[in-house]
Amino acid sequence: MAEWNGPVPFDPAKHKPVQLEDGRQMTERLVTTPSPDNQWWAVPSVWFNQDGEHMVLDEETAAAIARRYEQDTGKRFPRFKGEPEATGFAKDRSSKGGATKRSLMSR
Repeated sequence: MAEWNGPVPFDPAKHKPVQLEDGRQMTERLVTTPSPDNQWWAVPSVWFNQDGEHMVLDEETAAAIARRYEQDTGKRFPRFKGEPEATGFAKDRSSKGGATKRSLMSR
């Protein structure tokens, strides 16, 4: 396994939620796309650099980073059989606070 020095998904033990302009807080924004193994996955479009600063990425860039993150760390993002299941997971997770209490990687 290669050492990962790139951006990482929100981890409640390491990161602070992103303060939005309207006063709400965000820990992650999931996108659902086809995964590299022909399933569907939910991956974050908000990533954090080594200094804890966040960046919001477009869907294509987020999926590319997620692919590399999985390859280099051995950790896997949640997989689903189809788009409806993946989207349902993302909406349900968001309504329950996103990654506030638990990392996406520890689903």
